[in-house]
Amino acid sequence: QGTLRKWNSFQPTFRPVGADKMKAVTGMEEAETDLGLNVDFITRARYQGVGFLGLSGALSLLVSALFEPSISSLLTLYGFSTLAINIVSGFFAGPIDLFLQKIQLQRSDPTGERWVRRQAGRLVAAYMCGVPLERVEENSSGNVDVEAYSRRGGNLDFVELRKSITPEGFLAAGMSEREVYQQAIIQMTALVAEYKAFGRATFGYRFFRDLDRELDLCQRLIDRREKQIIARFGVTSGYHLLESHQDAVERVTAGLRAGRPVAELIALIEVADVK
Repeated sequence: QGTLRKWNSFQPTFRPVGADKMKAVTGMEEAETDLGLNVDFITRARYQGVGFLGLSGALSLLVSALFEPSISSLLTLYGFSTLAINIVSGFFAGPIDLFLQKIQLQRSDPTGERWVRRQAGRLVAAYMCGVPLERVEENSSGNVDVEAYSRRGGNLDFVELRKSITPEGFLAAGMSEREVYQQAIIQMTALVAEYKAFGRATFGYRFFRDLDRELDLCQRLIDRREKQIIARFGVTSGYHLLESHQDAVERVTAGLRAGRPVAELIALIEVADVK
């Protein structure tokens, strides 16, 4: 009757979650493998290779003056060449990542079913947590991307964020703890949706990277250990959410695959069965 009953209907209370608790809830035996946290060989080789070139090139420039002219010129040439490679790779990092991602998808997910299910999980979680969607659109690889805003009021204004830094290092205009916990649920539910359907998730490290960026925008500093606790809270919460709203994920997965507009996807969530 025109009422959005499921919007902002999932608001679990935050409780620290350890590895054993997450395993008991989700049944994940090896979290790193089950959540797809292991970086693929191509991505790892790319970053490690560029990093090695940068360090070796800088070292070559530093020590070049210690050798005779012929060797010095070779070291200098190598140093500036690696510097150019680092600049070019940094400038084209986005397109390179998309190209590598496309290759990996063709190998690991040729039908695109894993990808679309992850996006469906993210969309359902964002809706249930009351966080608006920033975009739902096809990317250059032909897959649909779903992105939610950082919080209900939209993304953070980085100019205002910088102005809000207190002498103690807090971000007065940053995200609240509640908003951070919501982001954990949104990002991790994407992986849980894939895990529940296929027995393990892929590209999980990319979702953890997105979550890590959001956690760094919190009003207070969150250290590495607490980030892991919050991520596990997101995983277990996402698992509970999907246990009750699996029908919504199935409907939205089909809707995304068929290219349905956002309004229809929301309608699919609203009419879905709840356990």
